Order: sequence, then C-alpha cells, then structure tokens
Amino acid sequence: GIVRVKNRDGRFEFYTVEKNPRQIGESYKDATKFSEGLAAIVKEKHAVSYIDRKGRTVLELRKAGGEEVEAASAFSEGLAIFVNDKEECGYVNRKGEVVIKARYRACGAFSEGVAQVQSFEEVDGRQRPIIGFINAKGEVVIRLRSGVEYGLQSEGLVAYSDGNQEWGVMRLNGEKVVRAS
Repeated sequence: GIVRVKNRDGRFEFYTVEKNPRQIGESYKDATKFSEGLAAIVKEKHAVSYIDRKGRTVLELRKAGGEEVEAASAFSEGLAIFVNDKEECGYVNRKGEVVIKARYRACGAFSEGVAQVQSFEEVDGRQRPIIGFINAKGEVVIRLRSGVEYGLQSEGLVAYSDGNQEWGVMRLNGEKVVRAS
C-alpha cells in the first residue's frame, strides 16, 4: 500500500508501506490520498496534476471547460471533482475531459452511480441552497430542492429529512421508501 503523510514543513509526501518505506514522487503543497490508482497533487503553483503509484505525472489539469482549475479531488467511479476560478464545480474523467460542466457550488464524490450536488436559487432577492443528486451523465436523478438534507447513502438508498428534524429513506431515483414523519 501507499500512505500519505504531512511532513514538518506542512507538505504532503507519499511512502510505500513496507519494511523499508520508499518515498514516491516529491513533496507537495497539497495532495489527496490515492484512489483508483491516482492522487491529485499541487506543487508550488495552483495547477493540479495527478500522479500514479510510481510518482509519475499522468494528467495535468490546468483548465477544464475553458476555465482555470483551482482544486480537484481524487477519482471516484472514474470521475474527479474540479473547482474552477469562479468557485463552481463539475467533473472530469481520467483523461481530464469535462464530463459534467462546472455549474454547482458544491459537489460530492460519485458512489453507486450518483453524486450529491448543491446549487443556489434566488427567492425574494436572496440566494438559498438547493441540494439533489445527479448521475455520471450529469442528469438529475433526485431533484435539487431547498429545505432538504441528505444523510448516508448505501445500497441504493439515501437517508433524507425535509427539514422537520425527522428522517426517512428514499431510493436513489427519488422514490420514498420510508417517509419522513
């Protein structure tokens, strides 16, 4: 295995887990854990790159969808979150191609084919958050709504609350299995 550590200078390094650990790659300003064989890293500048388990750069993600990339996540189900310089997030594939345009204010990692996303809608001149789920094509599978909260997601189900402090369970297609009451 490989572990990520933060050194005394506050930089991240990767080491093999063995009797005589070896450093993989360099030390980085920021780094995610390895996922799906890659780790997102930031050297000195804000440019995000991905390295493989040998420390080789396999993808540089300077721009996505024509926008500067400020941050990116580890890969999950073949997709990684990226955040552009407008603080909007979207998803790229392992080639760095934008699969889902940056149009959300918060993005979650994909799990079981869906990801939780957050945007905002304007109501009476004020911005309020709306939350829902999308699939890997960017299609909304659980409508983005305000006043709802989602909890743990497992085996095709997700916990939800309609804001009344009581929880229910719905399928990832939005069908309510146990209604919040």
